[in-house]
Amino acid sequence: MSSIPKPRFWHQYYPENLPTSLQYEPTTIPQALHRSAQHFADRASLVFYGFR
Repeated sequence: MSSIPKPRFWHQYYPENLPTSLQYEPTTIPQALHRSAQHFADRASLVFYGFR
């Protein structure tokens, strides 16, 4: 897999200083969920019909 993204037609409409791709840290979904749960431990993870 190439790290250089293919040019897309919509990139021509991006401002000059806006990147056409983003770099993400390689991680698994469980790792990302664990990190988010630690970071946002004081917030509700789900609100369903007003219940938290």
